[in-house]
Amino acid sequence: YAQPSSSAKTYHIGDYYNDGVKQGVVFAVENGGRNGKIVSLKHAKGLYWTNDSTEQKRSIGAKDNTDGAANMNAVKRISGWQSKYPAFKWCANLGADWYLPAKDELQSLISVSATINKTLTAKGGDKIYQNGDMEYYLSSTEYSSDPSWVYIYRFMINSIARSTKDNNNNTTIRAIAKF
Repeated sequence: YAQPSSSAKTYHIGDYYNDGVKQGVVFAVENGGRNGKIVSLKHAKGLYWTNDSTEQKRSIGAKDNTDGAANMNAVKRISGWQSKYPAFKWCANLGADWYLPAKDELQSLISVSATINKTLTAKGGDKIYQNGDMEYYLSSTEYSSDPSWVYIYRFMINSIARSTKDNNNNTTIRAIAKF
């Protein structure tokens, strides 16, 4: 007798997800709720996209707007990436499936923040910031026309903006994973 897999369950935006390996809050669903994406319960602050001055100036091919996992794979191809890319390392330390979201994934996450914040709060997690907050979320997506910049989400203007790769003053790191 085979146990039903967690993919047999269906989820809705705002549901708590825990498959015994990873846990988070569902912020996107597909395939009738059998698959989707979760956000980490906690966030990290003040981590560089990259802290390596050579890496800050070059494109590493992390240009996917919709799939941060593809951007994470671009980072992982770099020798010594764990020491050069602290924001990505923080996400990877949560487990094999976790990654820094691409810019469009950030927008999807923020668009349902009111729904998922209820579950984040109930589970002792860090809430998603709200429009007008003086906060930023870092994305994994490099800015297309200048490799020394990356996309961020600026809550005070409620929009995607850009920042240098070496800016860690106000950036917050949020990890996501697919299920």
